[in-house]
Amino acid sequence: MEDRVLSQAAASYGTPFYLFDLDEFYRKVRETEQALGERVSLCYAMKANPFLVPFLPQGLGRIEACSYGEYRICRACGILPERIIVSGVLKREEEIEKIFGEKEEFPVFTVESVPQFQMLRALAERERRKVSLVLRLTSRNQFGMSVGELEEMAAGCQTEPWVHFLGIHYFSGTQKRNAQRIVHELLYLDELCRVMEQSLGYDMEHLEYGPGLPVDYFQGEKDKGREFLKEIRDCVESMKFQGKMVFEMGRFLTASCGYYVTEIQELKRNGGESYAMVDGGIHHLHYDGQLMAMKQPYVRKLPKDVQGVCEEWEICGALCTVNDILARKQPLVAASPGDLLVFEQAGAYSMTEGMSVFLSRELPAVAVWGTERGLLKVRGHMDTYCLNLPIVRENYGKLKEHFSGKLA
Repeated sequence: MEDRVLSQAAASYGTPFYLFDLDEFYRKVRETEQALGERVSLCYAMKANPFLVPFLPQGLGRIEACSYGEYRICRACGILPERIIVSGVLKREEEIEKIFGEKEEFPVFTVESVPQFQMLRALAERERRKVSLVLRLTSRNQFGMSVGELEEMAAGCQTEPWVHFLGIHYFSGTQKRNAQRIVHELLYLDELCRVMEQSLGYDMEHLEYGPGLPVDYFQGEKDKGREFLKEIRDCVESMKFQGKMVFEMGRFLTASCGYYVTEIQELKRNGGESYAMVDGGIHHLHYDGQLMAMKQPYVRKLPKDVQGVCEEWEICGALCTVNDILARKQPLVAASPGDLLVFEQAGAYSMTEGMSVFLSRELPAVAVWGTERGLLKVRGHMDTYCLNLPIVRENYGKLKEHFSGKLA
C-alpha cells in the first residue's frame, strides 16, 4: 500500500481507520489457490474480515458464516444462500427458521451436535425441502461431535428423506507453527473418510478442513506460509479421498491486506519514559489474541521523509488502562502530534475482535482500496455510547430529546 493512499484516506475520513488493500487480498487468494493445486477449493471464513464480503474474488467458492448476523451480512451483500455454509456452535431455532423461510435454495449447514441435527431435520421435514448437512468432528473441545456420533448420524441420514449427508468438517485451531501437524490431521481425516465410506457403502462428497495456517504478525517471526502450502499440497495429492476438498481460510488470506492508521495526539515524558498518545488503542488493534505490548508489530510513521532525532516511544492508546500499549520502544524520527502511525498486518479480526465498546469511544472508519475501485469508504466512524446507555423509564423523556437533537 502506497503512503499517498494512506495519507489520502486520513485526510478524507479522519483517524483512526482501517484500510484494506483489495489488490493484496486478490493476490493472496490467487497465490494460495495455485500453491494448493486443483484438488482443493477455498471457503472464505468471513469472521476474519466481514468488510471484504462485497469484494470477494470469483475464485472463492463458499463463504462460511458463523452466526445469523454474519449470514445477514452475506445476504445484504448479494451473496446467494447456496454459496453460504452456516457454521457456528450456536444455532438458534428462530434464526434458522428465518433462513428456511427464504424462497431461494438453502445454504449448507454444519452440525455441531445431536440436538442441532434434530432441529435441522425437523425444520426440513416441516418445510418439505431437503437440506444438506456437513457433520463437524470434534478436536477434543466444545465444538463438534465424536467419531461414533458422526458415523451413527451419517448412517441415519440414509433413511431421512429431507436430510442429505454431504460430508464432514474439521478444524482444530489456528496459527499452527508446524506443518507436520496439518499433514497428520489430513492423513487422519483421509483414513476416517475411508472407514466411513466403507460403512456407508458410498463415496463421501465433501471434506471441509480448516488448516489454521500461521501469519507472521510481529517483527522477528518467519513467514512459513509458502513452505507450509508446499507440504500440504504434497499430502493432499497422496490422499485417497476423491470427493470435493475444501479448505476454510480467513486469517491467512486477509491479514496482509489490512492497515490500521491512528494519529499521535500528544507526546509526554514520565519517569524517564517517552509516551506517544494516539487516538486509537488496543480496542481497535488486536493481533492473534496477544497483548500488543508483548511483541513488536510492523508499524511506520507518516510523514516519513523528515529530519530529526530518532527516539524510542511507548505507543499508548486512548483507553483508561495501563494495558493500552500498541508498541514498546518504537523508534520514531522527529515524532510530533499530528503524525500518522500505520500498523500493518491488520486485515484479520482487529476490526471485530477488540473490546470496541470499552469507554464508549467511537468505532474507527473502514475503507478499501484497489487499482480498479480506487479509495472507497465502506463505514464511517460510529458512536458506541448508545450501546452502553441504560434506557430506564425515568430518563425516557430526556433520551428522546437527546436522540432527536434537542438536548445539548
